Amino acid sequence: MFRVHMKAMLGVAALLGVCGSMPATAHHSVAGTYDMEGRVELSGTIAHVELRNPHLRIELTTRTESGEEATWLVEMAAPNALVQRGIDPREVIVVGRQVTIEAWPAKDGTQRASAHTLVASDGARLDVTDTFGRFMVLDTNDAR
Repeated sequence: MFRVHMKAMLGVAALLGVCGSMPATAHHSVAGTYDMEGRVELSGTIAHVELRNPHLRIELTTRTESGEEATWLVEMAAPNALVQRGIDPREVIVVGRQVTIEAWPAKDGTQRASAHTLVASDGARLDVTDTFGRFMVLDTNDAR
């Protein structure tokens, strides 16, 4: 019996060793990645949607002031968090749809942002803030 127990423990230890050596993907801090004091408003067409945790991600095709096409990677709350707020991402966040995103820009200056408000083509303002952002005090002009 001792041998069976010892083999099981060695098997668990080996499994933990393998798992521990694998690269881990961590959920990054919104405040660590994005400029929570900055604001960016992006209007464009949803080109790609990733419905996954820990963030729903979209690629938004926009136009620069000079008329050139630009693609932004925009993160927002997880799909389940949006559903809990009454937003069905499969109906609202659809490839080809025109939207305006109000967001915090990336600190590193790249074309990435963390959205706090999605303004639909019908003018509806939807709270798409990542959970962390819901605890921040936003300007009174910001939709929640």
